[in-house]
Amino acid sequence: MGIPVNKNHGSNSVQTPDNVKEKVPITKTVEVRNSEELKDAMANAESGTKIRLADGVYEGNFSLKGKSGVTIEGSKDAVIKGGDDGYALHLDDSNNNTLSGFTVSGGQKGIMLDKSSDNVLDGLTVKDTGQEGIHFRENSSRNLLQNSLIDNTGLKDPGFGEGVYIGSDPKNLANDQSNDNMIVNNVFGPNVRAENIDVKEGTSGGIILNNIFNGSGLSGEHYADSVVDIKSGTSGYIIDNNPTIAGGDGITFEPGARASNLVG
Repeated sequence: MGIPVNKNHGSNSVQTPDNVKEKVPITKTVEVRNSEELKDAMANAESGTKIRLADGVYEGNFSLKGKSGVTIEGSKDAVIKGGDDGYALHLDDSNNNTLSGFTVSGGQKGIMLDKSSDNVLDGLTVKDTGQEGIHFRENSSRNLLQNSLIDNTGLKDPGFGEGVYIGSDPKNLANDQSNDNMIVNNVFGPNVRAENIDVKEGTSGGIILNNIFNGSGLSGEHYADSVVDIKSGTSGYIIDNNPTIAGGDGITFEPGARASNLVG
């Protein structure tokens, strides 16, 4: 699977690792039209199941737990709208799944991945969250986020309103090895109120490529003053061709992040 190219500003000089799996062949399609049908479809999905969202609003907090090889697909007018607390969409111990095309809004956090690897998040819109938009946590590795829009995060807690958050603050979860995640060809902002991407201590090997960053909505709260923050103790990141169109301090490397690799 090669990295997609943003025709306006991208290059395809870097390829995704071979261990990012292709989609599992679809063997069954389930059409859903409301929240209860979606929850039921997610609970009963087997490998090879495609859940297709009709346009409309799906209110509630939704979880894909212990699943592999499931596709959830919809247009941008199919909106998973989380409540004030929790996660609008949670992948928990779920690997090799595909989320494609739809919108996620609301929730304390938009999309949370815990112990979930080799997933593809493609063409999503994630917005209007209380804190961060998308979080890769608890050793969630080799995930690919591409061709997506992340904006208007941190509505309740601006200093924790990152667009994408990779890993964990060691004070909250020590030794979170959420490694080799790829953030490619996405548009961030406006109004991402903390960092567009926050790369936490101890993570390694990710790719941040061909994104458009927008720092115009940075709140400055909780040290949120740069569009990308690479924390100390990170290593092996490839970061290339990510223009910033407004505001912020650009990409900052904290002391001890020297093993990370900024190219181009």
